Amino acid sequence: MRVGSFPSWISPPSTVTQNLYLARKGAQALPHPSFTTKIFPASYCELGVARFLEELESLPSEVRAAVAQSLSDRAAEHGLEYVLPSDLRSLIE
Repeated sequence: MRVGSFPSWISPPSTVTQNLYLARKGAQALPHPSFTTKIFPASYCELGVARFLEELESLPSEVRAAVAQSLSDRAAEHGLEYVLPSDLRSLIE
C-alpha cells in the first residue's frame, strides 16, 4: 500500500489518482486546484508562504500551471495584493 499526501489547497488531479486507491470506477472527479474561498496565500504567515512554495514546487508541472491560473483569476477578481504576498507574485506575473 502506498500513501500519498497533497496540499490542503488542491485535490489530486486524475493523473495522480489513477495510480492511487482513490481511482475506481465511478469515483467522483473533484475540481483542482481552485481557490474558491477568500483565504489566499497572502493570508499566510512567513512559514505558511514557505510551506506553500515548497508544496507547490513538489507538484507536477500541469498542476503548478493550474494553481498559477487559479491564483491569477482570483487576483483579477480581488486584487493581486489580497491574493499573493510580494514573495509569491512572480508565480503569476
